[in-house]
Amino acid sequence: MGNKTFAELQAELKTEMGEWSPSDEKYDEWINTAYLTLTTMVYYIDRNGRRRRVYFPELGDVSSETVDSDSENPYVSIPENAYIIETVHDYTNDVKLARLTDWRAYISKTGRFSSTGPATHYIRRGTYIYLHPTPDDDDVYYIYYRRRPEKLDGSTSKTIIGAEWDYPIVKLAKLQSLLRLKDYESYKFEKEEYQELMMERIGAYDDENLDRTDTAPPDSSYIDRGSGY
Repeated sequence: MGNKTFAELQAELKTEMGEWSPSDEKYDEWINTAYLTLTTMVYYIDRNGRRRRVYFPELGDVSSETVDSDSENPYVSIPENAYIIETVHDYTNDVKLARLTDWRAYISKTGRFSSTGPATHYIRRGTYIYLHPTPDDDDVYYIYYRRRPEKLDGSTSKTIIGAEWDYPIVKLAKLQSLLRLKDYESYKFEKEEYQELMMERIGAYDDENLDRTDTAPPDSSYIDRGSGY
């Protein structure tokens, strides 16, 4: 959890902005935009043009979903706040499902509805996880995923990611605001400091050697949101 409250983050941004003094509602909006931009980054482009994965352990979550075998539907719903599906586990049969490479790999399989039994593969499509074969029992599936956090709301609310990200959120909010104000000279100067902050924190969890390689990418509408900052 963050250390500074929503009100404190806004006050710090107001100090950072100096001569620019928009309405208080703007600081509310700008902090939330920066917070959601940061937490939905998949990669950060460093000053050398290298893609560095952005990872927040606090955003990891799991949902338990049960197949309705009576409906003969070959899917389960994904959680509403799911951003990236990491893996799917068949809890009933204690099997980790293999992820199909893409949607075409799923629809090219024949007998998707006539072939039934414990699922061995899955693929994400829209708001569903499609399973193959179609489960013939009310099996329970655990969906492990990275979630999108809720916007900060209320002066005392705090971010759900670590306190080490409080200042980068403020700096990112300032960067985004300078672009809105078309102050490109100040933007170039501030970006250097922001990059230093990001590089100090990205990779902090690499030493934990977590199993994070089997990850399905987010929907295309979310890819590269803010990753160029």
